[in-house]
Amino acid sequence: MSYRRWLQSQALDRGIYGWVRNRTDGSVEALLHGDARQVDDMVRACRHGPDLARVDKLHSEPAQYDGIEDFRIEQTVPV
Repeated sequence: MSYRRWLQSQALDRGIYGWVRNRTDGSVEALLHGDARQVDDMVRACRHGPDLARVDKLHSEPAQYDGIEDFRIEQTVPV
């Protein structure tokens, strides 16, 4: 399972809204919105990712939520 599909599934299981997308440098970017404990748990899970994933580092910062009540996979964006 790809990192993006895994993250989408994990987020939906936790009731988290937002999105995930690849970047052209090979990194993955996500916006997570929901209950603070669930988001913290999701961030911890993202440090490991799905089987066969390689996570070198994780950066977290506050972001503006777009209000869409879903978790979607978005198009790849340039760095």
